[in-house]
Amino acid sequence: MNTFRKRPLASIFLISGLLLMGFAATTVSATEVQHAVFLRVYQQPYDWQMPWNRKPVRRQTGLALVTPNQRLLTTAELVAEHTLVEVYRPGDRYPSKATVLRTDDALNLALLEVEDNAFWSGLEFPGWGKAQKGEVQVATAKAPDRWEQQAGMLDELKVGYRLRTETWIPVLQVQDVKDSGPAGAPVLQEGRVIGLALKQTDETWSVLHATHLQQFLEHPPSNPNSALTHRGFLWTRVPQPSVTNHAGIPAATVGIWITRILPFGTGSQVLRPGDLLTQLGAWTLNADGQIKHPVWGSVLFDALFLEELTLGTAIELRIWRNGREQTVTATVRPFEPNQALVPSEPAGAAPHYLVQGGLLFQELSLNYLRSWGSEWSKRAPLRLRLYKALEHAALETPSQRVVLLTHVLPDAINLGYQDLSHEVVEQINGLDVSGLEAVHKAFQQPQGKYHVIRLRPGADRRRLILPARALESANRRIQETFRIPQLQRLGS
Repeated sequence: MNTFRKRPLASIFLISGLLLMGFAATTVSATEVQHAVFLRVYQQPYDWQMPWNRKPVRRQTGLALVTPNQRLLTTAELVAEHTLVEVYRPGDRYPSKATVLRTDDALNLALLEVEDNAFWSGLEFPGWGKAQKGEVQVATAKAPDRWEQQAGMLDELKVGYRLRTETWIPVLQVQDVKDSGPAGAPVLQEGRVIGLALKQTDETWSVLHATHLQQFLEHPPSNPNSALTHRGFLWTRVPQPSVTNHAGIPAATVGIWITRILPFGTGSQVLRPGDLLTQLGAWTLNADGQIKHPVWGSVLFDALFLEELTLGTAIELRIWRNGREQTVTATVRPFEPNQALVPSEPAGAAPHYLVQGGLLFQELSLNYLRSWGSEWSKRAPLRLRLYKALEHAALETPSQRVVLLTHVLPDAINLGYQDLSHEVVEQINGLDVSGLEAVHKAFQQPQGKYHVIRLRPGADRRRLILPARALESANRRIQETFRIPQLQRLGS
């Protein structure tokens, strides 16, 4: 069970994007806005059930921040699955084309490039600021020539849960802005950038802190991990005194109960389930996992990953284990999206798949589970949800994945197998399969005259047999019948 959701509601909110409401909005001349640009994005989402197909094109608009090195910074969700990104300087009648250079799905950030040097004329980065409680300014636009200057009040920092990547991120909370704002709107304080608006929810804006923006911009493009430093464990409140009494922990001891260790993140290498964590470095935890921050007051300890705990540094963790208080030393580590058994592919990533004899093979991912909609945790097949629930078990290798037989495209070669779907593949031709690359290699080694696919227990059939000599002609026929551009799209 996901123990994240047992936090007090006052400390938790979903941040799939932006959480802002008061001050009057002032219309401004487009020439007065030099630090932001208008984006119009054409998106064509992938169909994860039939992964060679894409859904109808849709259009979204938002803003981007002009960075110090003539790049543009916006949200990853705004440019996900894009076919075209148009960018307008304030007041422009005609767009320029922008190219997405890289994204960080955990932070929900994307870096864009515009190759036309003339585009940058009149644009300027205003410098980085240090966020404090008080008034902020936001330039917003509903069209390239319709800009407004709005004001709001920054009153707190909270830790938000990003459902898409299952990460916890400290974000600034801005209140009292008159109108809803677009994703990617830069937020300024005293003329300096302190954050980037994500996406509005209710009457509050959630704003990604400037520290995270800078970390993303400085992050080496060759590093596959996120720029987000993150905890490496799940936790809950101590439910009742008998729990600590049974563990030999004094009744007056206050801390949080470690329930699961993640395959990545800070503390994952030194903590164990059943530890009571009472202190991180100089910061003492209360029973709700909060610390006393010098600027923001009581806030979940994840806020320390914003500025106080930097990547690669050591931190002492004070714990109770086996009835004894002790100190263990952890290294501050990042969120590593590829370490999970059921990973979340980056926003906009093309689905990987392989078709052999009409059998469609895919790897289980959060993206695939989300094809059942926002309530996938109730609607997706139970066996797949169980793999998600157990994903934090240690992986034999970082690339280990769950391979699925997701559908069967009806053809004479797979006669009798057409009703199979969402089955977990165990072996192909006697070889264990831990990913699509292994599936591809296994089909190159038939067992005599046949390909033998073995499914995990619980499937309607445990073994599928395909004639090896007929496979190549069947693949050509299936590709033509179902109009599949290519029979495989494997990882790079």
